[in-house]
Amino acid sequence: MNFDEEEHFITAIRELIHLERDLEHEKIKLASMTDFNLMDAFMMVDLHMKKWITAPDLRDALEDYGIFPHKEDISLFLRQFD
Repeated sequence: MNFDEEEHFITAIRELIHLERDLEHEKIKLASMTDFNLMDAFMMVDLHMKKWITAPDLRDALEDYGIFPHKEDISLFLRQFD
């Protein structure tokens, strides 16, 4: 690995750590909200009451709220939280 590749790798790892820290902070904040209900959040995505969600279900629900994730982001999210 040359110097530029190594620097790029180190920068990517630092960014990943920062994003993971921010995500954990937001999860803790969300879980402490008295009006947050995980089942209600799930039902916002599971519109057909199948008791499970697919990548297209999640994409469509997010797009309804003005969030337009990449296909890879949705796959990562589902793998991480399934």
